Amino acid sequence: MKKTYLVLALLSSLNVVGAEVKTESPAPASFLDGIYIEALGVMRKPNITGKSEYGAGAEIGKAFNSKVAVGIQNIAYKTPDNWEGGAIDETSGVAHWTLFSNKKTSLGGLGSVTHSWREDAWALGAGAEIKHYFTKNVSAGIGAQIRFWNSGTAKEDLLVSGSVGYKF
Repeated sequence: MKKTYLVLALLSSLNVVGAEVKTESPAPASFLDGIYIEALGVMRKPNITGKSEYGAGAEIGKAFNSKVAVGIQNIAYKTPDNWEGGAIDETSGVAHWTLFSNKKTSLGGLGSVTHSWREDAWALGAGAEIKHYFTKNVSAGIGAQIRFWNSGTAKEDLLVSGSVGYKF
């Protein structure tokens, strides 16, 4: 019995028994946390070895954590005479995942499902990308993917893109 009182006295002197545990609540999450936007410059090579087509576009998406992000990408292509069909030639749903990273640079994979508005065709794509973060929010990257089309003039193509982005 004396040992029990001794333990209780020791614990209360250490302010463990009945002590309030003070925890700080994390800052409230912002709606914009993890949202990113990227400006794209692209080069497309139909049938992998065909004549290059150049274009520009944008991607907006959401990073779920430091390893996985998904986005929507819109691209318009330029031909020697003019810009193709309309404001948007292709729309893609893109998934990005990081395989290796250090504090500033990451190497990862990407996958996409693309719809071509000018050929009314669908494609599945897979590739790789490297991204460098100049600050916590500002990045630049380059990626390449091979896409396989269900119809249209090219059965496959190579899409190479460069990007400059901002993550909230």
